Amino acid sequence: MPDLDFDGLRTDLRDAVRQPPVDDVIARARHRSKRRRTQIVSVAAVFLAAAVVPLVRLGVQRDTAPPLDPSDVNQVVSLDFYDSTHGYALGRRCESVCEGWLMASVDGMTWERRVAPPTDLRFSERPDRLITLGASRVVIEDYSPSGAVKRLFSGDGARTWQQVPAPGGIAPVATIPGSSVLDCADGAVNVLLPDTGGTARLTHQPPFDVTSCDTYPDQWKRWWVAGRDRATGNVTIASSKNGEQWTLGTLPLTAGPPRAISIAASPTAVYAVEANAGETPTTMVAIFRSNDNGVTWERTWPLGAQPVVIAGVPVAGTDGKLRISGYPSTSGESWVSADGGKTFTAEPSKAAGEARRMRTGYVVIRPDGRALISPDGVSWWDKELPVA
Repeated sequence: MPDLDFDGLRTDLRDAVRQPPVDDVIARARHRSKRRRTQIVSVAAVFLAAAVVPLVRLGVQRDTAPPLDPSDVNQVVSLDFYDSTHGYALGRRCESVCEGWLMASVDGMTWERRVAPPTDLRFSERPDRLITLGASRVVIEDYSPSGAVKRLFSGDGARTWQQVPAPGGIAPVATIPGSSVLDCADGAVNVLLPDTGGTARLTHQPPFDVTSCDTYPDQWKRWWVAGRDRATGNVTIASSKNGEQWTLGTLPLTAGPPRAISIAASPTAVYAVEANAGETPTTMVAIFRSNDNGVTWERTWPLGAQPVVIAGVPVAGTDGKLRISGYPSTSGESWVSADGGKTFTAEPSKAAGEARRMRTGYVVIRPDGRALISPDGVSWWDKELPVA
């Protein structure tokens, strides 16, 4: 495959997008304003020279406070790549009124305009989200200020769109398709279907009330979900290769209401981080480690020790270390544990920012206009945001 032309990609998006002032973005993030908008995200492709295998070019969205005057808004709302060549960017331009736009890339280097479906362009607490389910299959989740969501699906590369019916009426699926994502709600595991964009309930549910799930599988193609046992109230973790059979494990009991559970898997261990639900960064409650693929768990990190907060998800590196970002509480540093999550040391890191899982690894978005991508949780490659 030819070298990816990041300069060309940056040029193609420059005219359509202007990034808000960095200082304002940082200040608003630190005040954790309840009103939010989406900060521009980036795309990067990483090559492992040893394996000569191209990794997926990735894009994520990040929420920030809305501008005081919408007349100067011209922004990317959400951007995602299915593989190293096929990607889509959803945005809006606001002058006297707001107008949505959508661009697509089929070679990972150049962009062309496609059809932007009608969406609610008013600012909402939850920004719209674009999800790629294939080279030509795209879903847009359109959120209104009231919190209601409308889902739109295109099966022809964002040339035509159709509204996806509300959940319900779709037959359950026995397995999780590889290009789908999990969408857990109402205590159950649901699957976003790549062929239609609809949501189907998984036939073989874990034997507990599901409270959270990892959207993407880990690098060993295992899907992870968490919830509460109906009889005991214990926090239970389950993993599955395809959604037909689940491997169960129970976490040591922690007091309090159900919280968000994030899973991070490395070659040597699996970690479960329990944190208060809500905006990121959020307060950590516990860290657990499993050496047998999630069957048994040990609590490692004592409550109150550093790091106190976590931004995004934990990062489990192939070097056996666990990394947690406390950004923006700790700027320019990440908390690193080399003893299985028992103790952490603050270390300088260019990847200090909100970490997110993607299909091929991790992405950290920094407010200085750069995105960092790692396929292994250890080495990071950074690229400037493709905006002016």
